[in-house]
Amino acid sequence: MTDPGTNPTNPDKEGNMNPSADHDTESTSDEEASGKIGDTNKAQALLKLRNKTSGCKGAMTRRYHQIESLMLDEKNVDSVMKKLVEFDDAWDKYYESHDNYCNQLTDDEEICAAYWKYEQEEETYRARRKEIMLWLKPKPAEPPDIPPVVTKYLMRQLLDYPAEQRLFILPAF
Repeated sequence: MTDPGTNPTNPDKEGNMNPSADHDTESTSDEEASGKIGDTNKAQALLKLRNKTSGCKGAMTRRYHQIESLMLDEKNVDSVMKKLVEFDDAWDKYYESHDNYCNQLTDDEEICAAYWKYEQEEETYRARRKEIMLWLKPKPAEPPDIPPVVTKYLMRQLLDYPAEQRLFILPAF
């Protein structure tokens, strides 16, 4: 009787099929000759790069949602500015990982699809960044509400002065 681990048709003690060492060598050389190992490694590398790109995209989205929650309170300007730097860094990492992924693609349809996704993501990034920058932009001071009665009163007073003096009497609001 043969050892269960050496016969390709017999399972080992745990029930797993263990082909013999000779069988492994033959299948490996057949795979190498047909290029399957290179294709498998390339597919795994592409999957890794695509997953990294997706992870970078997720990080960028998380940063934006953190900023969004901070923007609910106008006192969080400093925090929003710090998170904006992290958001931009996440974009840079996404750009780099997407570029690495696209450089490994060989199929024209996959390349077009990847660039289309990139353009969508860039549009989203720019829109979100613009929204944040508009929020960070200093708001102009609103003029104080002056009741119409006070304005009419000041105008009557102003008209009582000679024209040469009127420029120096204008009230400062």
